[in-house]
Amino acid sequence: MCQSCTYNTTTVTTTCRKCLSGYYLSNNTCNACGVGCLVCSSFDPTVCSTCAPQMFVNSVNKCQKCPDGCHTCEKATGRCTSFIPGYIVRNNATVRCSPGCLTCDVNTP
Repeated sequence: MCQSCTYNTTTVTTTCRKCLSGYYLSNNTCNACGVGCLVCSSFDPTVCSTCAPQMFVNSVNKCQKCPDGCHTCEKATGRCTSFIPGYIVRNNATVRCSPGCLTCDVNTP
């Protein structure tokens, strides 16, 4: 999807100059990056540098979903760095709090 275009009145053509997030520019055309990727390389669109929320760039530069309950996670490892309300970490695992709870204690989710 093109974000910014120029129009040539002589040739009556529209040329894309900038793409929306999740697309890369190639030959004046916007093409989709990989699944979940917001910023990718026009030289190799399979290489992602920025992923959508709740995803991270893994060791092979693809977007991968963070573990359930994570709002953000570390690049390459996927370890949670912040949680969606209602989740905590217990014994290195993300655990959902009891139904209806937005916060809970590590010992009694």
